[in-house]
Amino acid sequence: MRLQGYVVTDVGNAREANQDSGFAGERVIIVADGMGGHLGGDVASSLVVSKFKDIEETVTPQEFVDIAVEANKAVHSASMEDELAGMGTTLVAMTLHDDATVSVVNIGDSRAYWLRGNYLAQVTNDHSFVQELIDCNQITPEEALVHPKRNILTRAVGIGPDVEVDRFPLSVEPGDRFLLCSDGLFNEISETEIARLLVETKDPQEAAQVLVDAVLETEARDNVTAAVIDVIATDDDDEISIEEIPTEDVVFNDEELAALESNDPYPPSILDENDAADESSEDEQVETEPTEESPALAEAKPVAVAESSEITAPEVEEITDVEEKAGKTKDGKKKFLGLFTLALLLFAITSSLYLGASWYNNQTWFIGQKGDTVAVFNGKKDGFLWLKAKEKKLFPNLKVSDLTEDSAKFVAEQKSFPSFEKADSFAQNLQVRVDDLDSDE
Repeated sequence: MRLQGYVVTDVGNAREANQDSGFAGERVIIVADGMGGHLGGDVASSLVVSKFKDIEETVTPQEFVDIAVEANKAVHSASMEDELAGMGTTLVAMTLHDDATVSVVNIGDSRAYWLRGNYLAQVTNDHSFVQELIDCNQITPEEALVHPKRNILTRAVGIGPDVEVDRFPLSVEPGDRFLLCSDGLFNEISETEIARLLVETKDPQEAAQVLVDAVLETEARDNVTAAVIDVIATDDDDEISIEEIPTEDVVFNDEELAALESNDPYPPSILDENDAADESSEDEQVETEPTEESPALAEAKPVAVAESSEITAPEVEEITDVEEKAGKTKDGKKKFLGLFTLALLLFAITSSLYLGASWYNNQTWFIGQKGDTVAVFNGKKDGFLWLKAKEKKLFPNLKVSDLTEDSAKFVAEQKSFPSFEKADSFAQNLQVRVDDLDSDE
């Protein structure tokens, strides 16, 4: 298999300069959305793209992640210059490995989508303030589109010397189509419209242009970049030939459109990283529900069930007089064993209740304050039964009195998060904003 991709970018209808950058080559396709002023954003996104353009050979998954890490270091180092201070960029890129799997990496809120048949799935997770609010059920995805702080990122390339890179290992097949895009695309047109245009426009270069043109018919408040990539069969592919790829027009019916609008499509598979080269056969694949960690369905294999053997009751011999007497002497032992078994049962029930309550209490994390200092706590904010929330991480340099009114209110309300990582990321984002306010002063 091979990848065939094309990139189209436009300044949009409101901006004076285009800070987006993109590249589509034989080995890698990348989109980057720069930020940090007229000069800085363009430099940051172009610098990241240049790091990935140098890929000439097939890379391993870890090497692909390492390139993103090196790109972050390059942007951060360049941002030390006065005229480029504060610049950064998003990043979403994909490559095809030797084992016919694909890796997608992302930092920020530029996205990767996967189209298989009529159905579109979002592969990446946005690293943004509004996505954090969505994850902790504070706002809906629809509310995020108009939220006043929708442009605040919780992770970006070049903001610090180190950055966490998300990688998604994917099992693909000829006929699959991918879209890499900046937020200027999906903030202006719906995912249902994106899916329709990707299905109806067969040529990938034309599809990228059609998507950008659709955005330009709206307000197009931001730069917009779209990269459309097709997975193409080659002569080396044994199982699927190019003739087997569907070429007829595909039209959405009402049921399929409803599935897309409800954001519950039938997406393609995301492999576990250790199982990327161990694909199940067509007969072995079973459908599972999407998980919280993954925007697509995890690949599953049926488990073997051992055949049950026939159980035969042992023969019971006739009890003699001696055995009857021995039975009477055993009655006391039976009573003791009964009481002992009851005690063990009560102990097991009590232990289960304690462990269950502890587990339930520990599933929640929230940001609160210890005195005037912001901290991350584990547990229900009002406690659960006899259990109290425990302080897990203190931010000594992050004072509630230094926060903006909205941020201070968020901390005071002790909003909950589904994991320590998300609560910690949110608190670190508060720290960055406080530091920015201090530097402005």
